Amino acid sequence: MAKTIITQMDEVLNYENIVLIYISSAPVEDAESEEEVIFIMFADTVNGDSVPIGFYDEEGEANEAKDKLVEWLQREMYGVYRLDRKEGD
Repeated sequence: MAKTIITQMDEVLNYENIVLIYISSAPVEDAESEEEVIFIMFADTVNGDSVPIGFYDEEGEANEAKDKLVEWLQREMYGVYRLDRKEGD
């Protein structure tokens, strides 16, 4: 089953090399408040790398993007999936 994921940064991942897809939060470095975070979708690969594939301002937005990706992976046999970019990117 050949599936390709194109990240928000236009990097190409082969689905067969992915072990896990998950969301993690991280503090925003230039934030005025210590409470400001960004949500990152990661793909862990068979090589042990954690590849960021999407960045989101809201946790719900990140989970929705992950759900869409999982839905696509479950129904497509062959294809390419491109993660949506944020406005202005």
